[in-house]
Amino acid sequence: MKTEAEIINYLKGKVNEGHVYFKSKYIAKDLEEKPKRIGQILLRFSQKERVSGMRIMPWSCTFSITWRVVKV
Repeated sequence: MKTEAEIINYLKGKVNEGHVYFKSKYIAKDLEEKPKRIGQILLRFSQKERVSGMRIMPWSCTFSITWRVVKV
């Protein structure tokens, strides 16, 4: 099971500057984790103002949530 720190490091490595959009299932595939688990952690992160210099928010929900990650 991936820790929150591993997910934060993954996101920080992808964001660089500006913002990026993710689906939990793609993060889960890269980290060899279940999409539901990633979604639960991202939801927890989205309830905080900032997480390690990033703002994480649900952006769109069609078949699954798209997460917007912004470097702040």
